[in-house]
Amino acid sequence: MNVSFDLDPATIGLPNRASPPSGCDLDCKEKLFSGLADRTRLRIVDTLCEGAKTVEQIAAATGLTLTNVAIQLERLADCGCVRPERIAHSLLYTLNPPGLLRLEAVADEFLEASFKAPEVTNQNAPVSGAGDV
Repeated sequence: MNVSFDLDPATIGLPNRASPPSGCDLDCKEKLFSGLADRTRLRIVDTLCEGAKTVEQIAAATGLTLTNVAIQLERLADCGCVRPERIAHSLLYTLNPPGLLRLEAVADEFLEASFKAPEVTNQNAPVSGAGDV
């Protein structure tokens, strides 16, 4: 059997790159995915998918402490996922860029396709060899 793992990006629905990736691209991707590789930060991102929020609103929505939210928002801002915006006397945090919403949707689609629940087997079916004499 001859199997090729050379997939044309267009064949699987991906756009062709205009130029080859640079080392910076990998560094930036690593920073992005490292920033998102934390359950607490993902909870904050999920909350911000609903719209801009203050630290207090995020803490109330997630059940996290104000201090923890502030620390995690700083990490999310450092990897470019959120940005603060001063409105009057408050800081509102939003997803940056809004394309992060598309990334989350693609991740959900990928995970749904990749990690489907296993098919349910018949629990009452006899096990092969069980009870054989």
